[in-house]
Order: sequence, then structure tokens, then C-alpha cells
Amino acid sequence: MNAILDLRLYQLTGMEREKIDAEYQELMTIISGLKEIIENEHILLSVIKDELSALRDVYADERKCTITEYEGDVRMEDLIPNDGCVVTITKSGFIKRTGVEEFRSQNRGGKGVIGSGQKEEDPVEILQTCNAHDTLMFFMKNGRVYVGKAYEIPEGSRIAKGRNIINLLEMQKSERVAALIAIDSFESDQSLVLCTQKGVIKKTKINAYKNHRKGGIIGINVDEGDTVLKAIKTNPDDHILILTKNGKGLRFCCDQLRDQGRVTRGVRGIRLKPKDQVDSCLVVDDQKLLLIAGQNGLGIRTRFSAFLPNGGKLDSDSVEDATPRKRGGQGVTAMNTDRIIGALSVDPESEILMITSNGQAVRCPVNNVRETSRGSKGVKLVNLSGKDKLTAISEVIELDEGDELEEEGTESENLLENEPETDTGNLNTDLDTKTDSTE
Repeated sequence: MNAILDLRLYQLTGMEREKIDAEYQELMTIISGLKEIIENEHILLSVIKDELSALRDVYADERKCTITEYEGDVRMEDLIPNDGCVVTITKSGFIKRTGVEEFRSQNRGGKGVIGSGQKEEDPVEILQTCNAHDTLMFFMKNGRVYVGKAYEIPEGSRIAKGRNIINLLEMQKSERVAALIAIDSFESDQSLVLCTQKGVIKKTKINAYKNHRKGGIIGINVDEGDTVLKAIKTNPDDHILILTKNGKGLRFCCDQLRDQGRVTRGVRGIRLKPKDQVDSCLVVDDQKLLLIAGQNGLGIRTRFSAFLPNGGKLDSDSVEDATPRKRGGQGVTAMNTDRIIGALSVDPESEILMITSNGQAVRCPVNNVRETSRGSKGVKLVNLSGKDKLTAISEVIELDEGDELEEEGTESENLLENEPETDTGNLNTDLDTKTDSTE
């Protein structure tokens, strides 16, 4: 210690300088060696070989899997998970695809969550739930049809604005989407039924649309002043239910419609009163219930048999044998409301997704809406505020991978939906009224 203290300052400085010089020379030697490796390919490959050999000696073991050549073609669908999704199209033509898991389940009458990035002047107009691998058919108001895959639609969050649909489809000028349906394949024996706002209806085989083009094809010849409203898939023995905006409903058998070609007009489906127009057209399933939603946020859940000539007083065994009304009639009162905005065929375990004009989204189980008679006002489905209105409603579907994937050892994907919670309370909010006895 004393020896260090006795050293002069310049001696200490000299010792530190020698240390820095030695470190500098060492670094320059390392840099020179690295430059030599980079500039000399032979030395570089030799270093790589030595390092790989060292790794092999440390981590070498038997391969856990066998590498073979893939047999068959790799499609885009094979690289994309077949998840459940919600496709929305706004009034101004913005489209997006959102995962179903972003909409949590709620009880009826809730305010919901933000379901669209659109402003009040651009509400959601079309809502369709499907799987990512489904084929989507876009029916224009003028009768043209465009086809695309669901996974081709840009994915966005609940609050995303989406992308303009004209950037996805080669649409003609001033065309607007009227209906959107999802199909698994064009190789099907089912038919597509198209319905217009003035009550014209037409049935065409699905395979008639398989030779589609990017520029679109003609799906139906539309009368002047009329527009396409709805497209549904049907079987020959199905019954069809047409609902008007003023709350009228007509049920008739699908065999009253003959299969026509794509470039045809169709026939009369329902006789409309002045200032009324068709709102919805769907396939009847007597094992399910009909859910009708009004623009005021109210809805009813009733039996399809209520639209039979006897008023739905048949037992469950005789419903299939009942004769429906004839096509072209005026129908009966379905719901006592100012305006219907949608109708669905639902199971007791089904969940629905509703979107308002302000962009709020509500997802809730249908068993919260108790069964009522045809012609009632209904119960509250969503709590609307101010001038907000209910604009769209759709059923939330669950993904089922099937037994084929399980046999191949592929782990099935989890369902995206939560188990619905039954709400047996709050019946004081029911606004049911008796069916109009004058019908």
C-alpha cells in the first residue's frame, strides 16, 4: 500500500497507458482475423464447418420425425385456420371480417360493445356469420352475383372501419350489395331462392352459379324499380316464410316454385299492400323457433306453425303433414311493430349478434327471449339510446371440424362461443300483447 502511495503521478499514468495499448493491440488482432475470414471465402467456409461440427458433437441425436415429399397440391385454404368469423358490410360499402370470439355473450337488453368503426351516418347494413373457408356469394341489388372466399376479406377488429368492397370485387358502377350468403360447395343439390323487395321470388340450382367470373354473372332479371333483397338455400321439400317490413308473414311450400335458369325473372311470392315491401325470406324449420327483431329493439320468438292456416294449433306430430298457404297471398300478422329489420330460425341454445345504427354490437343467447304468440309486440332485445336503431341481426355459428380431422390425429379446435347464461328474471320488461283477434 505504501509502495503505491510513494509512486509519482506520471508513473501511475504510464502504467495505465500501457494497459490501454495492450488492449488496443488485442482488439486490432481480433479485427484483423475477422476481416480475413470475411474476405476469404475458403476460411469462412472452414469456420462454418468447424462450428457446425462442434454443434453436431454436442446436440447430435436421432431425428424425431421423417421428412418425405408431400403428395398432392397445397391450397391456400390449407394454410388458413377454418375459424368462425363475422362479415359485416356498411351502408357505404365498407367490408371487414371479424373473429366471433371478439363478441362476448351477454343477456338480452344489454347495451353491448362497439361492433363497428363506422359513424352514425354509415351503419352496418349486412351481417353474416360463417367460417373462413366458406364461399361467399354477393348478390347485388340489380341482380348480378359475385363470388369470393371468406378468408380473402381483410380481417379487422370490432372497431376497425374495414375496406371498401370495390377494392375486392370487380363491381360495376353504382352497384350495391343486397344479400350475402355462405356455401360450402357448388356441387350441391340445393337451390338458391332469390326474393325482391316487391315480392318477386325465384328458385335456381346452386350448381348453375359454379361457372362464375370475377366480373360477376347475372343471378336474376329484376323489374324496373325493384331490387334484390334476400338469397337463401333450400331443399325441394322445404317451406319458405316471407316477412314484410310492416309485420306480415306468408308461409308456403318450396315445391310451388319450379327451378329456373339464372337469367330469368321469377314469380310472385307475396301480394303486398301499398307502401309495404319484403324485409326477410327464410327457410322454415318446425324443430326451431322464429325470432323476429324490430327496428325499435324489440323482438319475439314464436313457432313457425303459427303461420299455417289453422293458426298453429297442431301438435308436433302433425305439423309436417299440415298444408301451408298458397304462394301469392297477403299473409298474416307476424309481429306488431312499425318496422321489421330481420328474422332468424334459432335453436334454444343459439346465440344472436345484433348491431345498431350507432355501431353498438350485442351478442346474447336466444333463450333469454321467452316464447310468445304471433302478432305480439315482443320483448326488449337491446337497450337503444336516443335516436339509435337496430339495423342488423344474425345467428352466431360454432365451428365443428368434424370426425375426419380427428381420425388424422389433428387436434380439434376449441369452440369460439361461450356457454350462454339463462336469464329468468327481468320479465317485467316484457311488452307482450295479445294477437289481434280480428285476423
